[in-house]
Amino acid sequence: MLEDRTSSFSLAAITVAALDDEEPALRCVASALRENLSPCCADVTIRAFLSHAELYRALGDTSFDAFFLDIDMPGQNGIDLACDLQKRNKDTPVIFISAKEEYVFESFRVHPFAFVRKHRLASDLALAVRDLVRLLSSRALSLTLPLRDALGHSYGIDTGKVLYLEALDKYVQVVTETDKTLLRSTLKDMEEQLKGRGFYRCHKSYLVNMEKISAVRHDAITLVTGEALPLRRGQAMELKKALISVLP
Repeated sequence: MLEDRTSSFSLAAITVAALDDEEPALRCVASALRENLSPCCADVTIRAFLSHAELYRALGDTSFDAFFLDIDMPGQNGIDLACDLQKRNKDTPVIFISAKEEYVFESFRVHPFAFVRKHRLASDLALAVRDLVRLLSSRALSLTLPLRDALGHSYGIDTGKVLYLEALDKYVQVVTETDKTLLRSTLKDMEEQLKGRGFYRCHKSYLVNMEKISAVRHDAITLVTGEALPLRRGQAMELKKALISVLP
């Protein structure tokens, strides 16, 4: 029954972090993760870490879909680490894996996605992975939008990764943190297709993803990447109100 429920959800790729200061336990967790994730993910990457320092270094070049953390660690414990990770990205699920069940109530303060008992690793982890894949799959479906250009072509765009759209003559350039896609369309048509997705027409030539805004000035917007976009005169207050309505 569990296998049937899991198989209805799948992901193209997933990257997770596993942290435990005991190498045998870490190998066991990594192996169990791969066993459970492989049937429902085409591309599985599991990065295993023996210390907080190793994990922190990896955060600079890797975007993780989930963290699997031991709680009882030397120095900073797993719960405090989770609190810090959530400040960096509150939407990334944290799953605790611990031999000490008494930590379960203390862990509530960081609202973990799941709590896996080491002595029940196989069954608990299978359930946690099933629910994780369901969550990430539903997020992917809700973010992917088929944008249609003037020629009738459809492009699957992950709107959660879009920074902004820019009008370029007869084209619209969709800009993410990693690439750019050029569509034969108008910005007005893209604005209509993206209605209700958290995008704001900040300028005649720009449509910005409000989740990617880090600061608003009277004449410009700063994105999380540090890039600046122009803001039409007198719209700063309106934009700030719009941000309050869509951002947590």
